[in-house]
Amino acid sequence: MVAAGVALRRYRFLDGGFIDAANSLVYYILLPALLFHEIGGTDFRQAFSGPLVVGGYAATLATNPIILACLAGIAWSVLKLPLPGMVDRTFRMLTPATLPLSLLCLGGSFSFERARKGFAVAALAAFLKGGVLTGIGIALYRWMGLSGDDLRIGAIMLGCPTAVVTYVMAARLRGDTDLAGTIVIVSTAASAITITGWLFLLRFMGW
Repeated sequence: MVAAGVALRRYRFLDGGFIDAANSLVYYILLPALLFHEIGGTDFRQAFSGPLVVGGYAATLATNPIILACLAGIAWSVLKLPLPGMVDRTFRMLTPATLPLSLLCLGGSFSFERARKGFAVAALAAFLKGGVLTGIGIALYRWMGLSGDDLRIGAIMLGCPTAVVTYVMAARLRGDTDLAGTIVIVSTAASAITITGWLFLLRFMGW
């Protein structure tokens, strides 16, 4: 999908105006709707794991629409409120567009020349996230007493590549979108090795 975005931008099917508008749509509407629908539709009390949340989310911004959507979804789930059929159908039709549109925007704004300049920083970020921070997180999980499937799920959560929403947030908050996009791509490629390695280590250690 990223490659499709690159091609569409190259042949002028995508332009800067479309990418800016699409980033806003994803950041303010699609992603919050996706998070609210997914979280609100689950049994939060059963799915909630304190140690995993503490290890995975150290700080949040209460004014962020993504965080607010998560909090609203949690409240909806805990209170076990029904979702009206029309609203539910609207969410089901709307939210699948979130990831493809985000990836198209990433590809449409991606520059190989600028990416080469930031590759070293992106590689360092991927190493820190997939290697160092994941290792620290696993050590903390073991200290909290996690093992088995809970530990493996935590390791996968920590080792997942940088989410494409990082690029969207960088675009909306006037950050370095080139670096954010490069980090997403590099960490995605690296995670195939790092996650496999961590899972193999946990199995080898009998955890």
